[in-house]
Amino acid sequence: AYDKFIDLSIDPNGVTEDEHVRFLVMWLNKFLFCNASHKITKDYTELAIALAAGRKLALAPLVLSHLYRVLAEFLNRKFLNTDGPFWPLHLWLQA
Repeated sequence: AYDKFIDLSIDPNGVTEDEHVRFLVMWLNKFLFCNASHKITKDYTELAIALAAGRKLALAPLVLSHLYRVLAEFLNRKFLNTDGPFWPLHLWLQA
């Protein structure tokens, strides 16, 4: 799904604002929030638009709340596989 999304998002005329937003949506889904379905969701579109516009945002509360939700799902599923970003937890444990 990521490769298809990239192929559909490339603009042959150069990087446009829309292409930048699409890249940020893909990056947020794949790397920051680690969507396990490997599909692009519209959940982070508004965040991508704000980032593309250069607005200053506090991402730490968003990432930590997402981590908290993922850990709760992980415990509720009795440690079966789940999606989400475990990298903030790894960084915190290393620190």
